[in-house]
Amino acid sequence: MNKTKLVFDVLEKVFFVAIVAIVIIYASGYKLDPQKVQFVETGVLKLENIEDSTTISFNKNIYKDERNVSVYQLDEKQYNLEVKKDNRNTYKTSIDIKKGSVSYVDPILIPTFMKINSLQNNIHSQITTKKGLYYTYENNNKLSFDVIVLNKTIFSLDKNKITYDISKYFTLQSKVNIYAAETDNTAILSDGTKYLLIKTNNTDPVDISGFMPKDKLNTLKIEGDYILANFDQNIISIDISSSPKFQRILINSSTNSIFTTDENRNLYLIFPDGKNINLQIYSPNGTNQSQKIVANSVGLNINKSTPIFYKDKILYIISDNKFYQINNDGVLSLKQQNVNSAILEDKNSYGILFNNKINYSDRDREYSLTTTKTPVEVYFCPDDFTIFYLDTEGSLHLADFGGQDNIIQTKVDANFLIAQNNPEVQVYFVSQGELKNFRFGNDN
Repeated sequence: MNKTKLVFDVLEKVFFVAIVAIVIIYASGYKLDPQKVQFVETGVLKLENIEDSTTISFNKNIYKDERNVSVYQLDEKQYNLEVKKDNRNTYKTSIDIKKGSVSYVDPILIPTFMKINSLQNNIHSQITTKKGLYYTYENNNKLSFDVIVLNKTIFSLDKNKITYDISKYFTLQSKVNIYAAETDNTAILSDGTKYLLIKTNNTDPVDISGFMPKDKLNTLKIEGDYILANFDQNIISIDISSSPKFQRILINSSTNSIFTTDENRNLYLIFPDGKNINLQIYSPNGTNQSQKIVANSVGLNINKSTPIFYKDKILYIISDNKFYQINNDGVLSLKQQNVNSAILEDKNSYGILFNNKINYSDRDREYSLTTTKTPVEVYFCPDDFTIFYLDTEGSLHLADFGGQDNIIQTKVDANFLIAQNNPEVQVYFVSQGELKNFRFGNDN
């Protein structure tokens, strides 16, 4: 009897070890294939940020009223996903499940009817930044300037609107360009001769025309208390912290100079230098901190309109549909070809636009969307990975990485403003001289 008990004890332990081993194997993403009589690696699907009152159909299973869904031990193949909700367009997509990996889906349910509001007529010019929408318009036969300040908790236009009378500086016939800061609500208005500085915390605009050179302006950037402007023969810096103080930081004969700044307002000036590239770095007060000759081994072509960005100690440049970078050591490399433009969100995420494709990298995830039209301007909503983009024909689209792509408005002028306070998004844009907006969220 002792022997029998011993045998049962051994078998019990073996059985327990086998069960534990199987549990570990299944938890590691494997399952038993009865046909092959062996464990095979599987994939996982995760659905996140699902709206209330939705019905999800996936792999012959129905999920209702769940905010997040995880499906494990999926065979490596293509599956169909469908998400439904009343008064929303049905979300349908195909998902390629890969063994050993997790596929993420954030289904966006677009309202079947999007109410578009008209806010202002007779818009002359406009520009948007991450801080707001700046525009000039005709008001009682005079030219006025308005700012819609972006606030993530207040979407009321009346509370966020700041108006300036600029009629004594510009006429209705003036072609006024607007330059605005990305980090605060400061703007410069110019018709090529007059330069008007407007800070939204001040009541009166300041005429700074006397501090500007008379030659043609190519680019202008506002960083904190400094204006950086690139003219045909001059690159200047102006301190606008109190009374404007003109300070010429560089006289450069190169007409192909481009520049950008970092978070500390240091100026990075790049221009051709023979077969190579001259990279000069200046502090905000105009002191030349360093100079590097960058070997142009990949054939980067620079001109006045070449887009340039600085993020996390790396310079990014787009030229001839190629995406380049120059690292902190002055090494130039080609990052990507066939690129229209790029959007840098932060040091961990960026988007690259191809002819009809958007690639987006966010930390450890990679996303890709093939669009119905060619994007020229893109905005990512990082909370739910919704994409708003403007195409080459002037249509504003709402899309996502699940494959949805819907036109919201046609004949939209360049630049649009997104105000996001999850789950609500407000979009401001100008169409045929009229300022409009619409809301997108759970309460539509």
